[in-house]
Amino acid sequence: MKSLQAKMVSMLSLMLLISLILVSILIWDALEESELAERYDLENSLAGHLNAAAAWQAIERGVGATIISNKALAQSLQNKFSNLGAKGDEDVDKAIEVAREFMAVESHNQDLKNFFARWQSSYEKLKSQRSGVTSGGVSEKSWVAIATENINNEFIFRNIAFAPQNLKEQVTYYNSVLRADVATLAEYAGRERAQLGGVIVSGKPIPPATLAKLKEFRVVVENASIKVVTVKSLTSTPPELVNAIDAYEKEFMGEYQQLREQIYKASEEGAPYPVNGVAWIARATKGINSALEISKVVGKLSSNAIDNLKSIDKKNELISVGLLLAAIIVFVFVFLFIRRAVVQPLNRSIGVLAAGASQITSASGQIASTSQSLAQGSTEQASSLEETSSALEQMASMTRQNADNANQASSLATESRGEAEKGAKVMGEMNASMQAMNKSSEEISKIIKVIEEIAFQTNLLALNAAVEAARAGEHGKGFAVVAEEVRNLAQRSATAAKDTASLIEDSVQKVKEGGDMASRANTALSGIVDSIKKVTDLVAEIAAASSDQAQGVEQVNKAVSEMDKVTQQNAANAEQSAAAAEELSAQAESFDDVVNGLIGLVSGAENSGGGGGSGESKKLVASSRPAPARKPAQFGSAVMPKEKGARKAASAKSKVKPVNEDVFPMDDDFDDF
Repeated sequence: MKSLQAKMVSMLSLMLLISLILVSILIWDALEESELAERYDLENSLAGHLNAAAAWQAIERGVGATIISNKALAQSLQNKFSNLGAKGDEDVDKAIEVAREFMAVESHNQDLKNFFARWQSSYEKLKSQRSGVTSGGVSEKSWVAIATENINNEFIFRNIAFAPQNLKEQVTYYNSVLRADVATLAEYAGRERAQLGGVIVSGKPIPPATLAKLKEFRVVVENASIKVVTVKSLTSTPPELVNAIDAYEKEFMGEYQQLREQIYKASEEGAPYPVNGVAWIARATKGINSALEISKVVGKLSSNAIDNLKSIDKKNELISVGLLLAAIIVFVFVFLFIRRAVVQPLNRSIGVLAAGASQITSASGQIASTSQSLAQGSTEQASSLEETSSALEQMASMTRQNADNANQASSLATESRGEAEKGAKVMGEMNASMQAMNKSSEEISKIIKVIEEIAFQTNLLALNAAVEAARAGEHGKGFAVVAEEVRNLAQRSATAAKDTASLIEDSVQKVKEGGDMASRANTALSGIVDSIKKVTDLVAEIAAASSDQAQGVEQVNKAVSEMDKVTQQNAANAEQSAAAAEELSAQAESFDDVVNGLIGLVSGAENSGGGGGSGESKKLVASSRPAPARKPAQFGSAVMPKEKGARKAASAKSKVKPVNEDVFPMDDDFDDF
């Protein structure tokens, strides 16, 4: 079984084939008409230039004949003669250019080429004789004959350019040109026949006035005769016409021409005419009838050509009618085929599409609402996490500061502990020094006592010496003075020793007190050192704990930051999902419209969703109504909207709205049907 696409392609191909045949016929006719118009344009241009050239050359012929016959006027007419030749040459050059273009188009026309060469030969001969006109090297008769031959060849070539190429042109050419030339020839030959008949009956020579008029008649007859005889040399000329022209040449230009020449010679010599009036009329009529026979043959040929044209036109009419009937039959067949093989399956498919479109529209609305609620919740969660992350950042900063302070305090406590231990050591040394000083003071005290005893003994000795000096009398007076001084010194030494002993006792007492104080200070410093040691240990533990706590808070902060990033990404994804859901909803509605439009397109209704339309369209629409949608589940605190209006209101709150250009224009897919 062929697919719908294959069936449609087959039908459309058949219709396209018929259309191509009809269009090809029209194009062929148009091309033929275009080629014909181009040929007519070239023929018209060629004829115009040839006629203009012949006109200038005719005047040139007359002026040249005047120059040859009248030498007195030769000098004054030479410039005019040259100008006329130049003007004629200008039109000849244009005619030659057009003729070559025309021969390129009509490359198969050998007659055109032959007569073009004939005309070119006569034209070159004319140009070669112009210098003889001004110099007197050519006779008047020869010049006129050469110029006339060239003009006749120009006219003949012009007529050859208009030679018939088909039956229509043959009928037109033979009747408008050949028959006209034959009629002109017969008319002026008839006039000659009448004039000469009267002269022959009178037996007198031809009067000069009549002779001049007869010469004018003969020029017209000869010009027409040349055109008629030229037709015989054309390859397209039918044999019947060639035979008629041969008979005309034999009779009119043979026997009849000989009789004419005898009559004109007899008139010129004054001799009796070779025939009487009745015989002349009979012979002239026979010659003229040979020309009129050409016209009869042309009539028969034209009738045959017209019959052929009618037959061809009849065939073309039958072909056109046949093609038209075939096209009508094909169109009717295609219409019935499309209705049976396309429209009916489409109607069934449209019913399914309509139901699916409605369900898609409802589901897409629910998805859009759910996505909107999810996006809102994700946004709020992201905001909360952002605040938590900020608070943790501050806590981490404070924890790091506390850890730094604890480390600094631990360092300071360690330094204080060292200084306290140094102080305790110094106090111990000072206590030892105080004890040594105390011992030294005791030793000094002992020495002072010895000194006091020495001073006391000295004082006693001085006293004894004084006693002994007193006893000695005069001899002992000096010794008494010395003894007195020694006694004084001993007393002073005793006093000084007593004072020193007092000071030393006081110093010993103070040293003892200082030693006690140093001992107590040493004991206190030992306690301080122990306390500082404990404080240092505690501060070190606090610093270590603070460092661990700072690292833990830092890790928590990093984790929360990662959670914040993920939550932000989830929020963005949720918003994008909401936007995509909105787009899906819009596309679903657009798809629903497309289905309705397709129903109207197939069923012929303008608006399948309205009150109009066919019964089949209404039935499809009714059958496409979906079952009621299930109530959407709740998401957190946000309740899904149930109705279409609520769904639109929820979608309006979304920060990201669907762009109309992003909705697939599915309705455009059916514009080609």
